[in-house]
Amino acid sequence: PIVKLLTCPLVILTLGLFVLVINTLMLMLTASFLPHYLEFSGALGGFFTAFIAALIIAIISTALDFVIPDKD
Repeated sequence: PIVKLLTCPLVILTLGLFVLVINTLMLMLTASFLPHYLEFSGALGGFFTAFIAALIIAIISTALDFVIPDKD
């Protein structure tokens, strides 16, 4: 949420597409910690692989929002 707040102007200018870039960078940051804690090597190949992974996560999250709506 803090990163999205700081990059709010870019998100508005790109009509929300910059959120995918933010998610990609957060995924790469998280994957960079994996070798240190889980003794796991080669989590992600690069930016494009992380971008595809972030896109897949966003699609699955959107689909689950339609299937399992919030109870608000």
